[in-house]
Amino acid sequence: MADFDLSVNVFGYKLKNPLMLASCELGNSGVRCKQAAEAGAGAVVTKVISREEVVRKEYASGPLSPRTYVVRNMGTLVQVSGVGFLTARDWCERELEIAKEGGVPIVANFKAGPQRLRPADEHLPTFGRLYAEHDPKVWQRELKELEEAGVAWFEFPEGPPERTAYNARLRAEYIDRLEKIIYWAKEAVSVPIVIKLAYRYPADMVESAMKVEEFGADGLTLGQGNEGIKIDINRGTLVGAVPTARMNVNGREGFHLWLKIIYDVAQNVKIPVFGCHGVWSGSDVIEHIMAGTVCSQMATCPIIEGLGAFQRINNEIRDFMIRKGYKTLIEMRGIAHKNIEAKYGLKASVVEDLCNGCGLCEIVCANNTMAFEQSTKGLQAPYIRVDSSTGKAKVNQELCEGCGACRSICPPRAIVIQGWDPV
Repeated sequence: MADFDLSVNVFGYKLKNPLMLASCELGNSGVRCKQAAEAGAGAVVTKVISREEVVRKEYASGPLSPRTYVVRNMGTLVQVSGVGFLTARDWCERELEIAKEGGVPIVANFKAGPQRLRPADEHLPTFGRLYAEHDPKVWQRELKELEEAGVAWFEFPEGPPERTAYNARLRAEYIDRLEKIIYWAKEAVSVPIVIKLAYRYPADMVESAMKVEEFGADGLTLGQGNEGIKIDINRGTLVGAVPTARMNVNGREGFHLWLKIIYDVAQNVKIPVFGCHGVWSGSDVIEHIMAGTVCSQMATCPIIEGLGAFQRINNEIRDFMIRKGYKTLIEMRGIAHKNIEAKYGLKASVVEDLCNGCGLCEIVCANNTMAFEQSTKGLQAPYIRVDSSTGKAKVNQELCEGCGACRSICPPRAIVIQGWDPV
């Protein structure tokens, strides 16, 4: 019997591990959800489930193209994305049964509230106009049908329509409107409702999360694509899904921004928090858990690396738990809130057998050092240099500041930081 346990209990379900597929193209059909589950996801979130009117009119000519730009070395997607091609009816009649064959809970990412067609010009409706014309009965019926078809819980991707709420007043107004959305949803179904907050301004997140909890949400997902754009340099045009600067930047570049939000929110709410955005390794999931999450969701990593990423990351979590002596994930949850540690006196050293003499450490040291000794000894950087006689990097232990820049850039991982535990 294994002396560690990767399982997580969420809303009465026992997930085999804390790693979920986030809402993305890898969950845009029953077959693809099943594939993610079989690859090792503990639960699967579908691509956004669309209204029939949107699919019938908006996607009659097919998907936008070009829509995705992958920067592989950065683990980043710049993406023109939208709702899925399949409706609630499609999922109820066909897709959910296939998805559930994967043996894990299927979470429906569902756009509750007003949903309108893509505009033909740059003019976007106000919140007031959107809600004045809104009748919840259509999507309440769809929620009921999806619940009956076996959805484990719902995730509502909430963000100001077209992300036009670029001031605090409008963002607060949008969050306040979620009270009715959550009320209408709970009036229709009994399964949990998780709100996926998608604002662009993290300073509001704790207050917003607390409001959403007060409104009756059962959980929170934190982490969606940050706002970004892609410019076609050949044509000199901005490439977007609508005639506004609307694109998502997903992946590694936003992980620590959202980790800070997760850390702050988890201290202030009692409902489960799901971490998302930029998960690329087992240590990322562990950081999420130590910041207070119950699970981590990922999309960009398996899109770029393939579905094998699920097993790789679960293995990394397992190996970490064995190495550190953790028996369960509960032991780690939220522990980073208990202590903030400052490190002094760290030093880099080189494992010569691994060093290939590439010199990247020397470059990054010269450009990153804080030059602590400059006032008395002059600028001495770089503090690590490739010895011309041996072809191996060597650290000046007297001057090394232990910043870790050399270790982070070293291709063969030949540098260790003394005094800092390896990850």
